[in-house]
Amino acid sequence: MIQRATFRQTRYIAALLFLAVASVTAPAAANGQQPPGDAVETSIAIQPFQHGFMLWRQDNGQITVALTDIKTKVGAPCQEVYLDTFQGQTYEIPAAPSGLTVPELGFGWLYSRDAELAQRLGYATTDEVSLVAQIRTVSTSDGQALQLQLSQDLPNFANPFMVAYTDEPGLTYCFARSRGRRADLNTWVALQRFDHGFMMWRQDLPDRVEVAHDDTDLAPEIGCLDRFADTWRPGEVLSYGDLAIPDRFLPDRGFGKVWLQNEYVRDSLGYPIEQETGGFAEATYEPFHHPRRGDLQIRKMVIHLPSGEDLDDELTSPGGVTLGTDNRLSQGCRTILIPHQQP
Repeated sequence: MIQRATFRQTRYIAALLFLAVASVTAPAAANGQQPPGDAVETSIAIQPFQHGFMLWRQDNGQITVALTDIKTKVGAPCQEVYLDTFQGQTYEIPAAPSGLTVPELGFGWLYSRDAELAQRLGYATTDEVSLVAQIRTVSTSDGQALQLQLSQDLPNFANPFMVAYTDEPGLTYCFARSRGRRADLNTWVALQRFDHGFMMWRQDLPDRVEVAHDDTDLAPEIGCLDRFADTWRPGEVLSYGDLAIPDRFLPDRGFGKVWLQNEYVRDSLGYPIEQETGGFAEATYEPFHHPRRGDLQIRKMVIHLPSGEDLDDELTSPGGVTLGTDNRLSQGCRTILIPHQQP
């Protein structure tokens, strides 16, 4: 079995996953599809459950959970996509009934952290299988899809099988969790805390990196929020040079690229105080009038962390960006003084 490591990719495939009932033909360039040479070859892990399956990709560090009993409006089984944040944490899952089994590693960590998701999936029907897949984009009658050519045939899985793109932008979760309040923002996130703030990737906004500055003179009670394009791609190596110092964490992948390319972000945030982790964020948006900066929109957010801690924060973005209704880039915090950097 291929050992699965923890990887992170700050883009995700906004997809609805379905299993092909029969094998499909490899794509041909003459049909307008990408030629075989454009395929990405990567290690994957896959495990079937009573009511769906989990799929892990090494190249982007994502876990896709397919829920075959929950259909989307296009008739496909619904899916949720998570970043694999397993780093050897301990967890417990109740023993499976006879003939079934429990997931392990990253699948088990995700399964153990969301009891309602686990209930929807049921127990695993077989052990996790690791293999290699060639993944390419193909054209279908419904648009574009991903085709996974497996290095070996698996019971109950077509080979190749298809990952179909969704026509429902913004779909993040397949069902509402009872633990969450009804909020304007309700999404899985990847989070890394720094000396003076944090960076966050949102499942519902996958092409962005949010940078929250805690120590600015924007307002004592409000953090300043920047939003960067996430331009890091798998295989891209980051060079830290003299910024790599003993006994300090470094941000990686999309977080690391934003941190390296923007000196003011490094000056404001400092260094990470912990490794990146996954969490579940809820937020509401409220108007706020600042006596010096005028009318602002505040995002009141709580992030439920795997440790059981809840991280509360209130953030706004200078420059007229409406946090709850668009995903525009914004680096308005660049103009806000940083108290801990002043002489």
